[in-house]
Amino acid sequence: MIRTVSSRQSLEQFEKQARKPLHDLRRLNAVSVERYFSFEALAGDFQPGLVDSQYVISPQYGFNSWQELKQRISAGGDSS
Repeated sequence: MIRTVSSRQSLEQFEKQARKPLHDLRRLNAVSVERYFSFEALAGDFQPGLVDSQYVISPQYGFNSWQELKQRISAGGDSS
């Protein structure tokens, strides 16, 4: 299910939202790790950062990247 980006939401709200999955990724929470790897298959050591968490959040709102999500928020328009 794709979530909606509202013009009332700020980038700061999305950044705070991205921190929760980051903590889960760092704790190797099975659901969070599975969700992350469904988007990106990595080789080698897995040391998640905020960028990784943002990468997981963006598709939930229908965007291919965090940058696209930021641009939508900056534009101030609603999106489905």
